[in-house]
Amino acid sequence: MLKKNQPVKFTKPVSTMRTVLAAVEHGYMYRHDILTQTCLKDGQVQAALYNLTFIGVIQRAEDANGRSIYLVPGRQYGVAKCLCGINSIFNAR
Repeated sequence: MLKKNQPVKFTKPVSTMRTVLAAVEHGYMYRHDILTQTCLKDGQVQAALYNLTFIGVIQRAEDANGRSIYLVPGRQYGVAKCLCGINSIFNAR
């Protein structure tokens, strides 16, 4: 049974949830990209993403266009706003 904030024990080595989690950890954020990468059916990917977000293993967010993206918690994405436009912080110019 899946519970929030509880560690997941993947008993099957090639389970759908484990496959989808591996794809998200490799940087595939959109559901369509995960679908093509894992070669699973749409319903399987949708259910795995729902279960993984429900238990807190991955997080669901939105990109600039309002589409859902799935991220691994604690990982940094993008560049900080204070560093945008800077060539290098170590440049002596």
